[in-house]
This record gives sequence, structure tokens and C-alpha cells, in this order.
Amino acid sequence: MSLKSQSRLALSVCAGAALTFVLLAMAVGAGATMPFDNGVRAMIHAQAAAYLTPIATGASFLGRLAVLIPATILIAGGFYLRRRRWAALALGTAMGGAIALNELLKTVIHRPRPPPFYGVDPESFSFPSGHAFFALTFCGALLLVFASHRKLTPLGAVLGAILVVAIGWSRIYLGVHYPSDVAAGYLAGTAWLAALYGLGLFRLDRTPR
Repeated sequence: MSLKSQSRLALSVCAGAALTFVLLAMAVGAGATMPFDNGVRAMIHAQAAAYLTPIATGASFLGRLAVLIPATILIAGGFYLRRRRWAALALGTAMGGAIALNELLKTVIHRPRPPPFYGVDPESFSFPSGHAFFALTFCGALLLVFASHRKLTPLGAVLGAILVVAIGWSRIYLGVHYPSDVAAGYLAGTAWLAALYGLGLFRLDRTPR
């Protein structure tokens, strides 16, 4: 597939994800998702077990900005020192933009948090899930960087996907997000990464400068 076709496909994915996000936000605002949200929350909480709670807590911790920001700085710094400056720029831009977009979307939609099952309810708004947004953006950006240098392996892709799903699941398990919040975080991350790819930030023909 040519680079032009790749860009068109990526921008189409961006548009589709963004439109789905908007429709989901409208449904949330109208209260239409509450039966689904409460049903899934109840189903997941019913499966709670002593061995699952530490797993959920650990997965949720990995999705915190207190973890992902230092990880982004360290990895981007490593790329830069290895003369992969476009890779450093791509990762930094993806995460920096995701943080700004998440704050904007939360403020605009201002959905209250659900009652938590474990721990203390975070003070920020609920929609979209920042953990889901940041996890997908961070792992997705890394996968795109590795793919651009022909270093992406199936194992790496699978592990990245597992981490992203685990972090989203943990937020529902702990009760600090509705399922629709997590879905919105994934949609926002998909739209953001697809937009960056479509604009050429992860182009396969980038070479070290």
C-alpha cells in the first residue's frame, strides 16, 4: 500500500473513531448508556476475587500518568540518543497531545464518577477514561514506531494489546469508571493516533537525522 493510501486509510479510521466517540458522548449525556454501564459493572463486580483485586490494582497503576510520563521521557530519550529523533518526537507528541485532549474532553463532557468498588473515587470527571486513552496511545505509539523501523514482532503487538485491555478492565473492576468511559478512552486514543499517522508522524520512510 502506498504512503498516500495509508494516510487516507488512517484519516478514515480517525474520522470513524471520532464520530463514534461523539455519538457515544451524546448517548451518555442522554443517559441512554446507563442500563448497559450498570449491567456490565455489576457483572464484573460479581466476579471479584481476592486474587483479582491486586491484579486490577497493579494494572490500573501502570496506566497512571505518574508511570507513563516518566516512561515516555525515558523511552523518547533513548530513541533520541540512538539517533531515532522522529521516533522520540512521535512518542512525545502522541502522549503530550493525549494528555491535553483528555483534560479538554473531560471538562467539556463533565460526567460524574460512579461509586467506586475499591479505593477512593478520583476527583476528575469520568468520561473518557484517561487510563484507557493514555494506555492505548502509549502502547499504540510504540507499536507504530517499532513498525516504522520494521522491528515490531507479533509477541510485542500481543503484549501491548493485553496491557491496554487489562488497564481498561481494571478501571471497571475497581469501579472508578463506567464501561462506556473505557470505550470512549479507546476511541479517543484510536482517533488521535490515526490522525497523527495520517498526518505523517509515523511514516514508514522516516530516517534518522
